Amino acid sequence: MSNDSSPTPTRSSPFNTLKRWLDGLLGTFSATSLVAGAIGVVALLAALMVYLLTPELRAQARTLVAIGGFFLLLFILGNIREIKTALLGRRGKYGTNTLVMIGAFVGIVVLANYLGVQNHRRFDVTAAHQFSLSPQTVRILKGLKDPVKAIAFLVPDDPARSEIDNLLREYGFRSDKFRYEFVDPQAKPAVARQYEITEPTIVFESGDRRQKVFGITERDFTSAILKVTGVKQLKVYFLTGHGEHDITSQDNAGYAYVRQGVEADNYEVATLDLVTDTQVPADAAVVVIAGPQKPFQDKEIKALDDYLRRGGKALIAADPSYPPELAGLLKPWGITLGQGYIVDPDSSVSGDSATLVVRRSQYLSHAITQLLDITYYPSATAIAVSDKPPQTLTIQPLATTTNSSWLETDSQVRHFDEGVDTKGPLTLAVAMEGTLPTDQGTSPEMARLVVIGDSDFASNQSFYDFSNGDLFLDSVNWLSEEEQLISIRPKPPEFRRVILNRQERLWLQWSSIAFLPAVVALFGVFSWWRRR
Repeated sequence: MSNDSSPTPTRSSPFNTLKRWLDGLLGTFSATSLVAGAIGVVALLAALMVYLLTPELRAQARTLVAIGGFFLLLFILGNIREIKTALLGRRGKYGTNTLVMIGAFVGIVVLANYLGVQNHRRFDVTAAHQFSLSPQTVRILKGLKDPVKAIAFLVPDDPARSEIDNLLREYGFRSDKFRYEFVDPQAKPAVARQYEITEPTIVFESGDRRQKVFGITERDFTSAILKVTGVKQLKVYFLTGHGEHDITSQDNAGYAYVRQGVEADNYEVATLDLVTDTQVPADAAVVVIAGPQKPFQDKEIKALDDYLRRGGKALIAADPSYPPELAGLLKPWGITLGQGYIVDPDSSVSGDSATLVVRRSQYLSHAITQLLDITYYPSATAIAVSDKPPQTLTIQPLATTTNSSWLETDSQVRHFDEGVDTKGPLTLAVAMEGTLPTDQGTSPEMARLVVIGDSDFASNQSFYDFSNGDLFLDSVNWLSEEEQLISIRPKPPEFRRVILNRQERLWLQWSSIAFLPAVVALFGVFSWWRRR
């Protein structure tokens, strides 16, 4: 019986084959030629690093390429016979094939990265899309006609630099007309003085227009782009003197977020007191009447009526406790405010059937509502449309309640009384466009009105919830005939509220109490049955 002790041959890996090939190849070259080849390779690698990392030194990179190419050419010419033998010999073929495979793999990786850079795609899987630009910003960037540049004056170790860089990079990906750069005001004080920079600032410029921004949010940046691209700045007046929401107040009931949102859409905001002013100013693009509680004087109603008949634009948000003069202002326009507040058990916030929830299916088709999602209204009245409005008017409902709703007339109870309360569905908001005669005849300009049966939906407490703020701002844009600004706007990160209707609450309740325990019990019975 023979005993063969010869070693079992092992299969060589491609990298071992390449190593042996390189060892044999390098062993045939002289030390001088190897030095020349090494210099050539090092010079080419240095040129690549300079080209990629320091664009301002690309001229020097070309010099390094020339040096590297020269030394590599010397190496090849001095060892052409050895290189030919190494490449075409029996061992050389294995090494060459391995080298080609590695080169192909590296080439594929490089090509994939290049295509990824040239075709930028990001996927935001957060429910609120907090890492994506809002549709409004995307629309504005895609519509840029003139180049816009942002200059961020920040020191390198500024803690906000990374966040700003990420946001501005997203802007650049969305439009080839937008670019940005960072400038260290300490390293380049002359540039900082040119732009009058005394603190961390982002300057947006287009042509001869400049806008300084001190915030670092998408809303700040997009608003600045609107200003420097020359979009006409219209004026929105908020009526005061009747207990309306205060546009300067930061309290829950205030309208400070409304004011900031209107200004971010590139409007100028001012207040209007018709007790001291005899008429609505001529430069008013929109007049907002938000939640008045106290009576109007006759001269105030006349000034508003004259303004609308001349082709004015107004947004009226009326609460159930609206003053009667407001109903008189709207009556000639074919719009009637309801008496009472709406109750909707099937579409309301959990535990409060008077806090209405309006979902996408409850909106009617209109430019204002086309992009809205959920909105909710802490306390709302109904808006009725006249059976026979003037033929010169077009009145379109915007949102309705469900069939289970009704207009409750008793503030002490929430029970539907046949013949007393009005059964739903009820109209919650309307948009009107048209003309009415004036003292001088019929106005050649079309008046526009948006009437909403609640004002608290846009208060500071609710403005950033779901699409509440977008409903208010999109109404202002439609009224001012700036429909291109109608969109979904960026919102600050915040606690996300879950709103459930009655059916959803019941399902959640019974599925937790009964369904899950029933499933566990079913598996237990099944296991017992199999073991019998």
